[in-house]
Amino acid sequence: NGIKIINKVFEEKKFQEVRGLVQKIINLDDSVVVLAGIRSKREGEGVKILFACSRALNYDMNKLTREAGKFIEGRGGGAPNFAQAGGKRVEGIHEALDFALTNLKDFVKK
Repeated sequence: NGIKIINKVFEEKKFQEVRGLVQKIINLDDSVVVLAGIRSKREGEGVKILFACSRALNYDMNKLTREAGKFIEGRGGGAPNFAQAGGKRVEGIHEALDFALTNLKDFVKK
């Protein structure tokens, strides 16, 4: 369907760096979805997910983030095209991104 999907877990990256990168990607291309996870190996740092799509696409990244956030025992939210969540269950990061990738089509805005 012509939509590009970037699905990546970043290790030991600062959240603001990843957020800035994701923002640039969705602003440069009007048919891209980014499913990003950020994991730290440091004790107590937790994990974050950041899901975004180009404004031209009709996905509800806010709802998708809330559902995928359950895998990391996280909470969060945001706008329909850009949302984030933080959680404490680091080992759930790949499950969260896999869920988002597999179920993206179910989160088209109505």
